[in-house]
Amino acid sequence: MSGKKTADVPVGTTTPSNDHLPATAPWGRWLAKLQALSQLAPKWNGDDSPPPVDIAVRNASVFLTALRDADLEPTRLAASAMGGIAVTRKVGNHKALVECYNDGRVYFLFSDRASGAMDVKPLALDREALLTFIASMQEFLNG
Repeated sequence: MSGKKTADVPVGTTTPSNDHLPATAPWGRWLAKLQALSQLAPKWNGDDSPPPVDIAVRNASVFLTALRDADLEPTRLAASAMGGIAVTRKVGNHKALVECYNDGRVYFLFSDRASGAMDVKPLALDREALLTFIASMQEFLNG
């Protein structure tokens, strides 16, 4: 999660078939971007980085749905050079990054650019854990 390249894919105008939101809605665009990231080729960044696999895409979709339910848009959605999908929400000097790895693991990073403080921990994707995480993320970002 630290210092690795990520691939930004332009927000698309089409949505995945399992998305009920129109492509013009903000969430339809994020889900379309997630779909585009799932189509990256191996070595997409010019190095040996693997493209996101199904489990990483599914986990990122679960997290994006939780953000949508909380009415909190991400500020960035990108493929990770470590293999997976990174979802970022940033407010001022505070950044919350959730990385959904190709092996199924999900971790979050809270970082404060002003102080240099960082906190990295695993994140479960069940409803209760996501509700707790989103509340702590909002507190961190707005604190």
